[in-house]
Amino acid sequence: MIGKYGIIFTVAGSVGTCTPASAQLVPRPSWFVPGDQAFGQEEAALFALPPDISRCVAGRITDSERASVLTTLNEIRAAHGVPPVTYDRSSEDETMAAALMMAANGQLSHQPPTNWRCYSVPGAVGAGSSNLAGGMVSPYLAFSTSREYLVGWLTDVRNMMRGTGHRRWLLSPFVTQVAFGRVGGQTADGNRTSAAVLKTFKFASEPPPSGPVPDFVAYPFGDYPQRFYQQGALLSFSPIVDKVNRWNNLKVDLARARVIVSTAGGVVPSRIESRSNLGVGYATALEFSAGSLVAGTPYHVEITGLSYNGEPLNYAYDFTLDNSAGP
Repeated sequence: MIGKYGIIFTVAGSVGTCTPASAQLVPRPSWFVPGDQAFGQEEAALFALPPDISRCVAGRITDSERASVLTTLNEIRAAHGVPPVTYDRSSEDETMAAALMMAANGQLSHQPPTNWRCYSVPGAVGAGSSNLAGGMVSPYLAFSTSREYLVGWLTDVRNMMRGTGHRRWLLSPFVTQVAFGRVGGQTADGNRTSAAVLKTFKFASEPPPSGPVPDFVAYPFGDYPQRFYQQGALLSFSPIVDKVNRWNNLKVDLARARVIVSTAGGVVPSRIESRSNLGVGYATALEFSAGSLVAGTPYHVEITGLSYNGEPLNYAYDFTLDNSAGP
């Protein structure tokens, strides 16, 4: 039954490498709502120029939708001590064309084939340099806000390949601008479709970070808004050892890394799930699990055993899931 399923997100695997992928189905009931009669109206409200998928017209999102995406993304980045990004309108043709292809074909791919419906070169460029989400055609598809897509990329619970690739692009201090695209609506045969695209690299020019670059990027971190966390999400840690030459951060050795998570009650069982140096977000990353986190409980994390150019690196930080900041 299609009504039992939801959508996984895909992310380009590494800088300069676009991993092809198709939309997959996993148990996620909230993505499908048979009674969601307002779907078409909710999608239409996002656009200043409505898309027409049957004619391969991507349309244009409203200024308010564009501003909302940028505000939400910078709110997420601020929670991690990462400088804000700016919006590159000149790249929006790529992201809208990419979202059109994903919505028209009901699939996600960072390397869309040329025989896809509504294929275009700008769309292929956007697909290969962006986070992707959606890419599903169904009469039961529920409406999702762009904020929900952003939080989905952040938690990465629905990632097609288990990992934190979307998150690392969202939170990279070396990502300094973005462009967003979204296409969706009801099709002529009564189905619904929607896709979202966030471009994070391969811009015509890339300015330096707009503020101080942190020593590391951790998820969660500090007094962390619970609305940005989802049970089942991997925790992650990316050391930033060179705040000028981003490529040097890929040289951090994670092979002997150790993670200890604790509370006032003692050590929390944790496990490193991945030691990644693929270049996603211009930094290496430790991805680890620590059971079900409890809101309001202070957690302490110690990261040891890392090295850079033969020099040992050790880190410690704290976080608490804070549910007082609203939904």
